[in-house]
Amino acid sequence: MTEAEFDIFPPGLRGLNRLATRLNSLMAGKEIADWHLGRWSDRNQARHGVLFDNDEDAAMAKGHCGEPRQDMVD
Repeated sequence: MTEAEFDIFPPGLRGLNRLATRLNSLMAGKEIADWHLGRWSDRNQARHGVLFDNDEDAAMAKGHCGEPRQDMVD
């Protein structure tokens, strides 16, 4: 498994849910295989690890979900 870290915006569970929704969309479109939540990377809950089956899936997810989109900003 490959772990990739993502910036979470807004920090906390709300932002993590947004990331999960985006990852699930990639999975539904068969762009990535399964993914699994890792751990919070900081105390502010602004970074979170996600586990992927391979490096290619991690890179695809980072490319689509690595930066907060303007339409996702509160």
